[in-house]
Amino acid sequence: MKYILYSIITFFFISCTLESPIDSSKVIISAKLLKYQNLTDSLKSQEIEKTFAGNGYSMCHPIDWQPGNSVDFDITKAYYIECEINNLMLARLSENDAFEIKELLDGKHHSLYGKYINRWVFTDSLNHLICETNKSDGYNMAFFKRNGRIDHLIIGPLIDIPKKMEIKISDSKYYEDEPNPSFIIK
Repeated sequence: MKYILYSIITFFFISCTLESPIDSSKVIISAKLLKYQNLTDSLKSQEIEKTFAGNGYSMCHPIDWQPGNSVDFDITKAYYIECEINNLMLARLSENDAFEIKELLDGKHHSLYGKYINRWVFTDSLNHLICETNKSDGYNMAFFKRNGRIDHLIIGPLIDIPKKMEIKISDSKYYEDEPNPSFIIK
């Protein structure tokens, strides 16, 4: 009897300490398309300032980027994605030997969405990859605000209308076989 009771208590303790699996389809809560014209005036001027010498043109870098094959585009014709991300779920998916959860959730956007941890991927209605507008990070974040477990972001510019967004997890300690979080943009 004592052995059975010990086994039950041990099983209960172990099951309570294990974290439940993460459903990666619930990491991206919402995503909607914005045009440049939909941005606030301060975001518009911030985006123009990030272009070449403030001239309103930016570059799109193909996936197979080589020096000289980037494409200029008018930022006032660009698209942006306004989205909400469950940062705790994403941090649990992204935790690895180099980045612990508390570091990923330190309040700095580059900790969870930086070039060494996760990368944005956008595809069009034909499932073709959309040209990246930042060689190092893929795409810029025009806006970032953390409110508890929810991150509010505006990502862009994008040269084409995206149909799907994905967060490509670079490395994960516990969820290697889990699909990358993705969302169909409305």
